[in-house]
Amino acid sequence: MKKSIVIIGIAFVLSAVVLSGCNEQSEDKESTSKFIGTWETDLEDETWTFSEDMSAKRNYALEGVIYADYFNWEDKDGELCITTETDPIAQRCGTYEFTNNSRSFSWTIAEAGIALNFYKVE
Repeated sequence: MKKSIVIIGIAFVLSAVVLSGCNEQSEDKESTSKFIGTWETDLEDETWTFSEDMSAKRNYALEGVIYADYFNWEDKDGELCITTETDPIAQRCGTYEFTNNSRSFSWTIAEAGIALNFYKVE
């Protein structure tokens, strides 16, 4: 009887450890999936599109001409980080905060003095 209780206890502890690891993975995936989609910024004529394959595209207009920049992105330790496809070493990371039921977020890159607000495109 005593062995059965010990075995059940060990099984319970192992189950708890395994399940807690699964929960962390789903939380990471959930925070990353919040970025997926197209966003307008508070800058005029600028949109960003974050894709599931961790690529991003920034469209913007300058003097009537439309330009596009391409990035790779990741949610790294609670910061949104982008890396340009032309210079993979130059990475910009900044803190983010979702608001309005994940329909908007702010992104602040303190070292560069950049703060942008993003709004989900319907």
